[in-house]
Amino acid sequence: MDAFFSTEQENVLDPCWKTIGIQGDRSCDKLRRHTHCRNCEVFADAAARLRDQFQPLSWFDAPEAEAPEVNQQNPDATQHLLFRLGAQWFALPSRVLDFIISPVPVRKVPNRHSATLLGVCNVRGQLLPWVSLHKMLKIDETGTDAAKARLLVLNHSSGHLVSQADEILGIHKLEPGFWLTKPNSSDQLLSQLTLGLGRYQQLDLTLLDSQALMQAMLEELQ
Repeated sequence: MDAFFSTEQENVLDPCWKTIGIQGDRSCDKLRRHTHCRNCEVFADAAARLRDQFQPLSWFDAPEAEAPEVNQQNPDATQHLLFRLGAQWFALPSRVLDFIISPVPVRKVPNRHSATLLGVCNVRGQLLPWVSLHKMLKIDETGTDAAKARLLVLNHSSGHLVSQADEILGIHKLEPGFWLTKPNSSDQLLSQLTLGLGRYQQLDLTLLDSQALMQAMLEELQ
């Protein structure tokens, strides 16, 4: 079985799938009916309990709800992660990025029917919710190169969120005057998340509002 629960989480949940289940001696009577532990109601209940653990606080209810003032003398204030979703390139302030990793397996969460919340994944021993920016922003995923895809592990005041980018250009310093005025967009959500447009290395960039983006992603977990 692929890693799904971290060791710490399994200690709390009493992982019978490792003792009498598919990873153990397979003596569990339920295996005859379910074939695999993933199909069993016990495993589903454990995943549902973990689901409740990653229900985050609302961004505006969190202890650090107010966005800190940007120190213009701080060189990190204009550092942006540049990444691609489908055919569109985006910029996001690097302060919301913890790290970037290669894609890992994602598991569906029982009793959750959301096209945007793809499931949960195990990142460095922690179970994190995976929210699809493609689906949230209605960006076509066809024709993407899996070899270039990377996972963005984003931080907020109550935990972390994971989303996949089709390509990473890197982190680049862009001065505030680089961005043009926010344009009008036919897509309501993308319009709300967009702070401005710019052109960098022959790429048309859309600057995303990091706070508004995180709030939109959090709402997908409700």
